[in-house]
Amino acid sequence: MSAPQTLVPLALDRLAKRYGTAPPALAALSLEVAGGELLGLVGPSGCGKTTALRLIAGLTPASGGRVLVGGRDITALPAHARGIGLVFQNYALFPHMTAADNVAFGLRMRGLPAAERHARTAEALAMVRLSHLGGRKPRALSGGQQQRVALARALAIRPNLLLLDEPLSNLDAGLRAELLAEIRTLQRRLGITALFVTHDQGEALAVCDRIAVLRDGRLEQVGTPREVHDRPASGFVAGFVGRTNRIPAERLAGGALRVGGTLLPALADGPAGPVDLFVRPHRIRVGAAGGAGGLPAVLRGTAFLGDRIALSLEAGGAPVTVDWPVEAAPPAPGPALTPGETVALSWDPADMAVFAATRPADAPP
Repeated sequence: MSAPQTLVPLALDRLAKRYGTAPPALAALSLEVAGGELLGLVGPSGCGKTTALRLIAGLTPASGGRVLVGGRDITALPAHARGIGLVFQNYALFPHMTAADNVAFGLRMRGLPAAERHARTAEALAMVRLSHLGGRKPRALSGGQQQRVALARALAIRPNLLLLDEPLSNLDAGLRAELLAEIRTLQRRLGITALFVTHDQGEALAVCDRIAVLRDGRLEQVGTPREVHDRPASGFVAGFVGRTNRIPAERLAGGALRVGGTLLPALADGPAGPVDLFVRPHRIRVGAAGGAGGLPAVLRGTAFLGDRIALSLEAGGAPVTVDWPVEAAPPAPGPALTPGETVALSWDPADMAVFAATRPADAPP
């Protein structure tokens, strides 16, 4: 299968879904996906990720807004007329059909002649390295092989747009990584515009060109994985994407930050009041207690994680995790990393994010 001559973009124009008087499942979502781009949709359960995919695919009618593929409004078209390939979380294979028949199903529904169906089926199975298993039924295939069949079925119709609805969540970690790499390679080679819904942020950060973060049916931020990870647009994004520490603090007049009784050597723009300070575990330095400008913390424990040692500490009344590289021995005369020891934490101001606190205003910082 050769790449499409024209890369087909996707645009969502105030796309919405409401169920009765409940809060909207999707609230006026506007989003543009460039032709050939792989965009990840992430967010907590119930945020609207799968709802958005179902509206795009035509499996659920929209309450408002438009879906445009290649500039063409497809909002009113039935699902089979949209030219969209969809890979489900549960594979959705017909158990009484062989792998080849499952792949050919969409082609048969589109009325393609037998010779073309056979050729496209063989081509799609070859792309996912299952040519030798086309005669097996799903029960005789492993979970990973079934997912490859589902992917081949979506690709066989030669879609302009590929929708992936948590397609790897039922597989073990090693197989997920392998299939994720295969999906990315195929998507790039074929030049198909794709949306990838996943609850695994690590998957999205690893393979997506950009990531859109949803919360309560609304778009919180969209950007490259590095932009969303390193420069979150809100406290929700900072706490949701990737591993981080959330430390309650107080922003003073002029922007100075105070954690507990410690004044930090950093400034943060914004009004005075309670804030949440976010800093990634691998960005924190650990030094001996009493160091100038450090945040006092008590070491509660350590855990060996192969490539790093995770330090569990308490600072300013909040739990804090620090990643310590295994090969980096504690520098003398630095801390001995003994539970109960008091140490000093520090980081570069550019590595922290500060947002208005999400806790009640009268709660202790």
